[in-house]
Amino acid sequence: VFALSQHMPRQEAEQLVKQAVRQATTEKRNLFEVLPGLTDAKVDWQALSDPAQALGQVQALTSRALLKGL
Repeated sequence: VFALSQHMPRQEAEQLVKQAVRQATTEKRNLFEVLPGLTDAKVDWQALSDPAQALGQVQALTSRALLKGL
């Protein structure tokens, strides 16, 4: 949702992800195989599907939260 919300309104991004989850579940496919077919948003789907990238985002979010005193 966060990556898509850079290209469309957040509510639209949420609906698109929900649709993709339903389709991926029904078709027994990976979410990151389905999403690119539902939008033309310029998102690096390969990077988003990489678990190592997700961990990097966690570190960045944690650092940002600590800097804000959360």
